[in-house]
Amino acid sequence: MSISINIDKSVRSKYFHADNIAAALLILIAAAVFMPVFMSMDKITNNPDFLQLATRHRMFRENVLNHHQFPLRSAYIGGGYPTISDPEDPSLSPFVLLTLLFGEIIGLKMIAFIIFLTGLAGMYLFLRKSQEYDTFSTLYGVIAFGFSGWFVARFRGGNINELYYFLLPLVLFLHDKFIKEGKFLFLLSVLLSSIAMDGKFLFPVIIIFFLLYSVLNDIHWEEGKLRVEVRYLKKFLLMTLCVVLLSAVKLLPSAVLFLQKSSIFSPLVDTHVSEYENMLTHGWDIFITRFDFYVGYIPLLFFSLSL
Repeated sequence: MSISINIDKSVRSKYFHADNIAAALLILIAAAVFMPVFMSMDKITNNPDFLQLATRHRMFRENVLNHHQFPLRSAYIGGGYPTISDPEDPSLSPFVLLTLLFGEIIGLKMIAFIIFLTGLAGMYLFLRKSQEYDTFSTLYGVIAFGFSGWFVARFRGGNINELYYFLLPLVLFLHDKFIKEGKFLFLLSVLLSSIAMDGKFLFPVIIIFFLLYSVLNDIHWEEGKLRVEVRYLKKFLLMTLCVVLLSAVKLLPSAVLFLQKSSIFSPLVDTHVSEYENMLTHGWDIFITRFDFYVGYIPLLFFSLSL
């Protein structure tokens, strides 16, 4: 005795499309990767950076829920400190809503998971729609991107607000749509503004990346002549203007705070100068514990060839 089930072709094409299957597979893999996190959602990560970030989220939550105030400064830091000017202060970030609902520990872990899923979806859209890869090539690219170890290393390092780099493929997809079709400018601006709200120095780095991306795309060789256009550059300036206007409430106080300091660059240089020297002298033995990654000759060779 056999039982046969007939599925309408329209239903089959809708629900069993290769893209839908690939998306479901990625969600399952992402959930499996985060399973240890899900099993210890309320546990504190014993990491200085995580605890420091959790403190910022805790301060915001207590100010709003217990004191019914939006935090602008703290009287307990240095006799008075404008916390809203701190580039890592999450008060203006849309992600802080998760902290309000679930607390700082669970909230930060949920933020990481949402960024992870969004990053995978963004890379899938960028490769599938913008670069026009086939389904299996796209799936391979997403897996290589999502499970390369970078995300886990940064999560383990406690710097949840550095994970915003993982959203770059989605930004590239929206940017490509804006350039070619004039669509998604507002959504693109909102996404970049969200990164600017508590993403430390990630925002200017991403803006510089898109500036170089625009300039290089406006320069091309055609019919034996070097041609320079401003199509990408004009769209870049419009995008940057919209982002700055949306995030000015965060960028301006941060800029004022930086101008009041003697220097913001020397600590960075002093901390990492020996690590840069190691990258040039130790070859296979390069191991940078501060960033939790390993670089050998083969990755450096591939990087050189890609230039």
